[in-house]
Amino acid sequence: MVNRFESNLLEIVYCIFGNRSFQQTLPLFLKPSRRPRCLSLETIELVKQALVKGTTQKLASDSGWRMGTFLRDGQVKTGRLWDRTDPKKLGLEFSKCSLDFLIWVTAADLSKQEFWKWSTSDSERLTLGDRFLFCAIMELLGSTDIGNRWSNKRPFFTNGLAVLMLTDRFAEENIAETEFHPWVVGQGGAVLEGLQSVLAKNWIEMEERKAQINEVEKMQNVGRAQALALERFMDAADAAGRRDLCRFLLVVFKRILENQNELRDWTGALDVSGIRVADRTVTYQAAAAVLLQANRLQRWQQESQTSGFLDENYVAMKLWKSDWERLNLQPLIDRAIRIGREASFL
Repeated sequence: MVNRFESNLLEIVYCIFGNRSFQQTLPLFLKPSRRPRCLSLETIELVKQALVKGTTQKLASDSGWRMGTFLRDGQVKTGRLWDRTDPKKLGLEFSKCSLDFLIWVTAADLSKQEFWKWSTSDSERLTLGDRFLFCAIMELLGSTDIGNRWSNKRPFFTNGLAVLMLTDRFAEENIAETEFHPWVVGQGGAVLEGLQSVLAKNWIEMEERKAQINEVEKMQNVGRAQALALERFMDAADAAGRRDLCRFLLVVFKRILENQNELRDWTGALDVSGIRVADRTVTYQAAAAVLLQANRLQRWQQESQTSGFLDENYVAMKLWKSDWERLNLQPLIDRAIRIGREASFL
């Protein structure tokens, strides 16, 4: 039998992973609850089960259940996420940090500025499961006042998955400290495989929101955050030999360029009257921040075409080339490069 605090805590965990209505659970986030001296063993076990099942459900319901082709030790593997990887290697571990944070969320008045006690050593102790949980929380609260405040807190802006999923919620200066490497190797890479479709969806929606921005400063902030996040993520994936984890961007380019052909499709809502030409150029470059990545994607495609059978990365290059041709991306990439040049020389 759980007490009221424990019941609230469990409801919050279920909500984080989509098993409870956010609107119905929001009062539990906002209303402080008296913290007991300790949690019952039953509650701790229920929290563990909720974290494990919630993580599995989230990955499976996004892209994990779909047949996909990704790299494993330099070789192509096709199947569902749990077919491509030994299920024993997919399990995410959660540390005491996850439980401590969930207890604080349940007990605190989140309308106030105070935040969970945090130190650099805590960051070093975070497991991949902890980071996944923080990302899920930011997804849930990202557009609220709480999420806006938390985007400046280290557990969130250092989290490469959270930043990649919700880039326009974060500031450029914080993204400079974001850790992407954990998400392009081992279990982290498998997690990104399972989130490819939701990453594509989020970035497409991000571009749609950006096209509605009418404030110069906001456009510059969003564009700079996008540019830095993509640059650092793609650097990390490339260094780890996991360009295949960047393939959601091919879908993004496919979708956003099917119906948007000119720079004004991104800048039409902007009010640039009265600003200097140099500032206008910076603003337009920010609007085209995602499109400006087309040059790098094009370079990767050219490398895939010249890669030989004996090259170490031949298999990865063939996988990239296959998606590029399947999506018929070349005309769209050419268009993106043209728009990017237009933004840079206005």
